[in-house]
Amino acid sequence: MSANNIVKFPEKNVFRQVPDEQVHQAMLNSIKVNVENIVDDIGSELIEHMKSYDIDDEKTFLFMYDIIRSMAYKKFGIYHHLHPFLDKHVKLFPMKDTPNLTVESKFPDIYDDIPSDIEPDT
Repeated sequence: MSANNIVKFPEKNVFRQVPDEQVHQAMLNSIKVNVENIVDDIGSELIEHMKSYDIDDEKTFLFMYDIIRSMAYKKFGIYHHLHPFLDKHVKLFPMKDTPNLTVESKFPDIYDDIPSDIEPDT
């Protein structure tokens, strides 16, 4: 075989390995976009339903959105800043009437993290 009969493979067809960190970040971003869609779907319907009962508090709605977001992030194994708070403050206990089916949450010391000089909104 002589040097003049070698065919070069076209450069545009060469597969370049994407670094694992870039692939991971792209997947994480995709999951976060999907989570935001889930949060928007659930949250907007819930807000409209609550408004139909004249329950309309923007701060509470924003917190509710963040709780829904936290739930979805946990489902996909993504950290959310509410996870440590919930792990610390929410304890689950079987309900007396249906111990194997339902649980209720209790917030035993939830207010310990709130400074005492903060006045509630009226």
